[in-house]
Amino acid sequence: RDPATKVRALEELSQCVFPPISKETAGSEAEDYSRPEKIAALCHLVFLHQTKLGYDNNFSVRAGSYKALTASKDHVPKAWVSLFVGESGDDTTFCPAATTVGMAWIASR
Repeated sequence: RDPATKVRALEELSQCVFPPISKETAGSEAEDYSRPEKIAALCHLVFLHQTKLGYDNNFSVRAGSYKALTASKDHVPKAWVSLFVGESGDDTTFCPAATTVGMAWIASR
């Protein structure tokens, strides 16, 4: 419940389930998790972010949440787009998570 524990859990999620994709990480731990498990982890992370982590008083917790969301984008891109942009992916679709998408994009820079 304390900020250090939350940050550590988010870092572990990013490193184990959604590690950076490169030639060196091909065949690593990330492949131990099936695509449905990664999508379930993303959905749960989105729920936690939108209900709790995104409103945490500690900046490190909010930043860790955005970084974990950003890390998941490369592993399950279709699910990521469906959750944040909408199924059609066009600009005319209302996106209730537009702020989250923007903050996750900024965290990736």
